[in-house]
Amino acid sequence: MLIVQVMPVGKPFKEQAALLGEALLEGDCPHGTDTDRALAKPFSDVRYVPSSRGDCEPGYHIPSPMIDGWLPARPSADRLELATYLLPGPCRRSFPPEHCEEIPLDLRAAVAAAPADAAYLAIVVAGWSDEYYEIEWE
Repeated sequence: MLIVQVMPVGKPFKEQAALLGEALLEGDCPHGTDTDRALAKPFSDVRYVPSSRGDCEPGYHIPSPMIDGWLPARPSADRLELATYLLPGPCRRSFPPEHCEEIPLDLRAAVAAAPADAAYLAIVVAGWSDEYYEIEWE
């Protein structure tokens, strides 16, 4: 299963985005998360901020939701179109059709629904092949 959600992020952007990164995984990161490290790198445009999962240790991957992209809360038409192309692709052709049910993400509706105080929108992806949604049998 793959879930994509657009999450509003307010101002000040770096502090609010860091809080979103912390919320992706349970627990505390006393030395910061990979989201903190991604935001600390210089960037001229928010779309160049690397994806992050809220991991505490650099290079260590715990299955979790991932901030996979950023979009201004009030994007230009070109910027919105580009963000649409950056969304995860459709259901893989190797899957049987009966196992594929797709509900397209409407970025225009997500932008229109963003709160007035939102500075940016985070595109958060959960699922892929992660064990994040596995449930142990009792």
